Amino acid sequence: MVQKISHWLEKKGFQTSDADPCLFISSSAMLFVWVDDIIILGPKRNELIREIQKDFKIKDLGKAQHFLGMKISYGKNGSIRMDQEHYIKALIQKYKMDDSKISTTPLKSTIKLIEATEQEVLEFKKTGLDYRAAIGCLNDLSKCTRPEITYTVGVLSQFLGNPAIEHWKALNKFLRYVVNTKDILLNYSANENFDLIGYSDASWA
Repeated sequence: MVQKISHWLEKKGFQTSDADPCLFISSSAMLFVWVDDIIILGPKRNELIREIQKDFKIKDLGKAQHFLGMKISYGKNGSIRMDQEHYIKALIQKYKMDDSKISTTPLKSTIKLIEATEQEVLEFKKTGLDYRAAIGCLNDLSKCTRPEITYTVGVLSQFLGNPAIEHWKALNKFLRYVVNTKDILLNYSANENFDLIGYSDASWA
C-alpha cells in the first residue's frame, strides 16, 4: 500500500521528506502514510481526498482522534494535544507496576551501567524477563510523544544484546518514572509566534 501510494503521490507532485520517508509534501498539502492509515494536512485536504478516492478505496474518518498509539485532541483555541496515557496504562498492566513506587527521574545521575559478564547474562536469562521488548515499548513512546526520555532509552539500549539484573533494575526505575509522568503530553499551540526553546544543565549544577 505504502509503495503504491508513494508512486501515485510522486506523480501528483509530492516530494518525500528527508526527515521521514512516510511523509509526503507538496505546495498545498502534507500527507503521512503508515501501512493503511493516512493523515492529511493542508487547505486543499478535501480536494486531495477526492483525488485519492478515484484510484484507491479509502474511507474519510474526519479529524484524527487516534494514530499510531497516540490520542489526539483539539482545543478551542486551535491547539492540538497528543498523548499516550492509555499506552502507558497498558505498560503498567503488562509489567505489573500498579503498586510500584514512583520515580521522579528516569535514571540516577550517579548510576554507571557497564557490560555484563557471561555469568551475569546467564543469571538474567533464568529470570525469563524480556529486556529487549521493554526497551522497544519505551522507544516507541519516546519517538511519538515523549522526547524527554530519548536519552535514557538510548543509554539502556546499549545493553540490548546481553542485559543483566543491574540493567533490568535501571529499566525498572525508568518504567516507574514513565508511570509517574503518564499524563505528560505534547501541546501544539495555534500561536503564530512560535519559538523553539531548549534548556541544558550540562554541569549538573
